[in-house]
Amino acid sequence: MKKLLFFGDSITACGRDLDAPVYTKENVGEGFVRYIDTRLFVEHPYKFSVNNQGIGGHRVTDLEARIQKDVLDVNPDVVFMMIGINDVWRNFDGLADPDDQVDLDTYKTIYEKLIKQMVDAGIKVLLGTPYFLEKDLEDPMRQMMDQYREAAKEVANNLHVPIVDTQIAFDGLMNEYPSTTISDDRVHMNYKGNTFLGMTIYRSIINELLNI
Repeated sequence: MKKLLFFGDSITACGRDLDAPVYTKENVGEGFVRYIDTRLFVEHPYKFSVNNQGIGGHRVTDLEARIQKDVLDVNPDVVFMMIGINDVWRNFDGLADPDDQVDLDTYKTIYEKLIKQMVDAGIKVLLGTPYFLEKDLEDPMRQMMDQYREAAKEVANNLHVPIVDTQIAFDGLMNEYPSTTISDDRVHMNYKGNTFLGMTIYRSIINELLNI
């Protein structure tokens, strides 16, 4: 079986048991990763094993610190990485020291470094943009998120790595429903939001997965 690893923050982790062994059902969590794991099993049985390495609150700097242990050392065939919401959110929630913020240039530099490390290790890399569930494009946090999202897309395009624009998908959904339908805080999602995100990512990456 091919080993598929998801690398990110709480959106990826979504209730996973942090102490569970890798590639176990307890490790998968309850969010979009579980949706993808389930659908892969149903449609492509025994072709993929899924490992969730999301950790709540993490920023791109945290992924940099743990990429060796949580990614490279477990030798996945494919990594789907989605990171950036906390790099933005910490600027607005008052939880981080102002001197400890991940500015846009730092985010972009480390994001590129992470991708190159995985590619150099022979790993197929797939990406998802960070998102913020806010329709108002003038909202300050939405504006900052769009800057980080565009930076992620620029790096991905320069390195020829596929990237799923999750914000575009959610914007379409929010044209039909308020964000409160899928999230209480415009970031963490209920089962409806996780199902939508899982469907969006699955449709975008399935051909890449089947061709490895």
